[in-house]
Amino acid sequence: MTVRTDAAPKERKRLRTRGARFWVPATIAFVLLVLLVLVAAAAIALLPRVLTAKDALEAAVPLAAQAKNEILAGEPEAAKQTVARFDALVKEAEEAADSDLWRFAEQVPGVGENLRAVGMLATAVGRLGTEVFAPATEIDFSALKPVDGKVDVHKLADLLPLVERATETGDSVIAELSKLDGDQLVGPLRDGVEKLEAAVHELSAMSGPASTVLKILPDALGANGPRNYLLMFPNNAEIRAGGGNPAALALVSANDGALKIRKQASSRDFGVEDLPLNPETEALYGARVKRQMQDVTYTPYFAETAELMRGFWATKFDTRIDAVVSFDPVALSYLLEATGPIKLETGEKLTAKNAVSLLLKDSYVKYPTPAESDAFFASAAQSIFDAVTHDTHDFTALIEALARAADEGRLMFSSDDPAQMKLIGSGRIAGPLPADNAESTVLGVFFNYVLAAKMDYYMDSSIEAKTTQCTATVTDLATFRATVTLENVLTEKELRRLPKFVTGTDFGQGGGIYRDVLFYGPLGTTVESVKVNGTMLDPLGRWGNNYRKMEHDGRPVVQVPLLVGMGETAEVRAVFVAAKDQTADSFGLFEVRAAPTVRTTPVAVERPGCR
Repeated sequence: MTVRTDAAPKERKRLRTRGARFWVPATIAFVLLVLLVLVAAAAIALLPRVLTAKDALEAAVPLAAQAKNEILAGEPEAAKQTVARFDALVKEAEEAADSDLWRFAEQVPGVGENLRAVGMLATAVGRLGTEVFAPATEIDFSALKPVDGKVDVHKLADLLPLVERATETGDSVIAELSKLDGDQLVGPLRDGVEKLEAAVHELSAMSGPASTVLKILPDALGANGPRNYLLMFPNNAEIRAGGGNPAALALVSANDGALKIRKQASSRDFGVEDLPLNPETEALYGARVKRQMQDVTYTPYFAETAELMRGFWATKFDTRIDAVVSFDPVALSYLLEATGPIKLETGEKLTAKNAVSLLLKDSYVKYPTPAESDAFFASAAQSIFDAVTHDTHDFTALIEALARAADEGRLMFSSDDPAQMKLIGSGRIAGPLPADNAESTVLGVFFNYVLAAKMDYYMDSSIEAKTTQCTATVTDLATFRATVTLENVLTEKELRRLPKFVTGTDFGQGGGIYRDVLFYGPLGTTVESVKVNGTMLDPLGRWGNNYRKMEHDGRPVVQVPLLVGMGETAEVRAVFVAAKDQTADSFGLFEVRAAPTVRTTPVAVERPGCR
């Protein structure tokens, strides 16, 4: 019997299977190809927009700095033109980024982060233009310059809302930019973000302190009645923790913006007293701090120095002191950038370049007695004061000089008005050491010249510091280390020219410079070790191979006596360790604040693991 089978269905199935095996991958490949073509087309369509936005933003960022400088220089018309160009570029970038294709591409991995960054940059830069620069062009900052010894205190009120808005905008922009992941951005875009962040940080660094100043300044300048200020010019050549010997003093009055020097004096004009003093301060620096006006700056706490100065002033004069201001000769040289050269009554020409050497070195050779030196300093102070209040050529340079002086601790202020001091807070202008570790964890480095000499013009110093606060554990506690290098740069030739008034009668006659080096550790820490030139010291006493270990206002203090011979270098290192209950959250970012010296002390800080 013959059986017939129909093979066609199986063959058709095989053909269908074979066809599916071919057509499914082919279809997928075709779809992928189409998608690639579409992506490529989209990329080609998007590329001109990306380049337009990038070029516009790169051109706009430098204009922000230019606009700021023109506004502060009192050039509103030039500033308006710059802001107009700035706005046009920002608008061009915003329009380039405003498309459905752009928003779709922001979701594509590897590309989206960069496109979102461009859009965010455009928005951030635009806010700076509309919320800060444009309103600022309507204010003539040059009108705020002192004219004939008077500042228009009423115009100051117009500045405060603008500066506060600038601070808020800057903080908001920084917060937005911090959301970007820099590791995901291409190089040029990452550079753009960093440049804008730097520009905004610079703006915030100015606007924040400016806001505080503008809240205080009208009343401080006598808008609500006369104010009296005791102004001291600490001599950095006779270094102290508070800046220097307060030899030259001036009583300055302020009434409805009018500024005038009412009286000048020297610390030598005051007798020996016995004023109230913090026992910890007396234990560290001796009774002389409360007994002699020239020693009130041994303490780094400026509020304490100011209170002592008020006390001494009251023993000789009836004038009430509303606030005390410290402004050193180096800061005066900064002011000369704004005023230009000044001809002194004594015949010398004082410039920004020669002010420090003339005031702190050459004058002692030309005026070798204390009386002659005091008279010269008084004349110089009056001349500079007159120039600043009557003939400031460059207002921007004046603002920058004051800001720089405050940042370096060369300008300090202490008022008897608690509201004013609350506004100032822990800013450097109130003194170098904050009351807590919240915003920053500060290690203070200070110097006291303990002999009657003025040799610190010839001492250079530098500081290197390091912390483990961001890598510490419960068993490996955080440490804070500072290393101070001192170099005596005096030469034999220069030594022969110096009068005994400068060298003193002790080590200075041989060219040596004697200092107490002081380390004020972070709050809550303790002293771990102290070394001089690599040799470990013992906390046993004041002299020899020892150091003093004490406490001052809640801080551990190391006091190391040090003699540095002519042409020699010395190194002092102190290490502080955190308490067991202090975690990473107990500390703000570590920083070092140093006494203002004749030449700026370079400070390098390492913070491994900190962002």
